[in-house]
Amino acid sequence: MEINVTVPSMGESITTAIISNWFVNDGDLVKKNDPIYELETDKITSEVTAEITGIIKIKADVDEEVDIGAIVAVIEEKEIEESANKAEKLNNEIQKPLEPEVTKIEKVTNEKSNKEDRKK
Repeated sequence: MEINVTVPSMGESITTAIISNWFVNDGDLVKKNDPIYELETDKITSEVTAEITGIIKIKADVDEEVDIGAIVAVIEEKEIEESANKAEKLNNEIQKPLEPEVTKIEKVTNEKSNKEDRKK
């Protein structure tokens, strides 16, 4: 899923703002509710936060004057979901072979213990 990052309304009489700073770089992983950029007007300076967790694609530069409602970036949520699913599958694959090996070791250890007990 892709979400457009737009310039929020800053008040009735404000029609444009300047992007004074990006807190992230193009292609970075951003987390929901983390600040991603700073907007400045003649009346207010405000931080804008990410609406979702994902990979950001920046479409506006620092010091660029942008209209209220303009798209300044896009956050792609799908890539994060795919990465999380791949990581989970890999983790499951790594753990599966280990579990049977532990069982074999315990079985051999138990058999040796039983033989030693019988010898006594």
